[in-house]
Amino acid sequence: MAEITKDTIVAKMVGEYPKTADVMAEYGLHCFGCHFGFHESIEGGAKGHGMDNETIEKLLKDLNSFVEEEYSK
Repeated sequence: MAEITKDTIVAKMVGEYPKTADVMAEYGLHCFGCHFGFHESIEGGAKGHGMDNETIEKLLKDLNSFVEEEYSK
């Protein structure tokens, strides 16, 4: 299982782990449904929506925890 980083492309992550879209939505991000999501990194999308670095780090932690819990069964 690959780690999700700030440089991970949104569409690649959601393609591999579809339920991560729910975690993104909890943060107010809907990049997975946007045409930018095919080219934009998680950091790029988050910063484009005004998120600071601390919130992005929390998002990444939550995404990785979710993937580990949900997809390692």
